[in-house]
Amino acid sequence: MAEKRKREPSRFVVPGDIIAEDESGDGGKVGNGLYVRGEIVMASKAGLLKKAKGSQVYVENHQRRYVPLVGDVVLGVVVERHGESYKVDIGAPSKAVLPHLAFEGATKRNRPNLEVGSLVYARIACADRDLDPELTCISPDSKKVALKKI
Repeated sequence: MAEKRKREPSRFVVPGDIIAEDESGDGGKVGNGLYVRGEIVMASKAGLLKKAKGSQVYVENHQRRYVPLVGDVVLGVVVERHGESYKVDIGAPSKAVLPHLAFEGATKRNRPNLEVGSLVYARIACADRDLDPELTCISPDSKKVALKKI
C-alpha cells in the first residue's frame, strides 16, 4: 500500500537556527535566506521555512529596504568625505548627505572632523523620493538627547 506524503507545515526560523545537518554532502539545494557552514544548513534571515518543488528549501520573509522619513532618528556610517559634506550609509536605497554645518555649534572654522567608518547618530532633515536624504545632528529642541558622532 502506497503511503501518501503529508505536506509539512511551515515553521518560523530566525538567523542562526539549524535547518538540517547534511552528512552525505549531496543534500537539497539551499535557497534564499539560508547558508551552508560545513555540513550544517543555517538560517540567515527570519521568516517561514518553505520547501519548493524538488529538494530546495528557502526562507520566505517580507523584508524591505528602509525608506527614510523626515524626523526619523538613525544610526549611520560615514562612507565618504567631501569638501562640504559627508556621505553616510543609513541602510536606505541611496546614501544620505550630512553637511559639515549640520552639527551643534559648527561653523566654517570649527567643524567636525569625521573619518570614514565613523558612526553617526542623526535625524533625517529632508527626505525626497528623487534626492538623497539629508541628515542633521542639530536637535530640534534642547530637551532631547544630543545627536552626534558616536
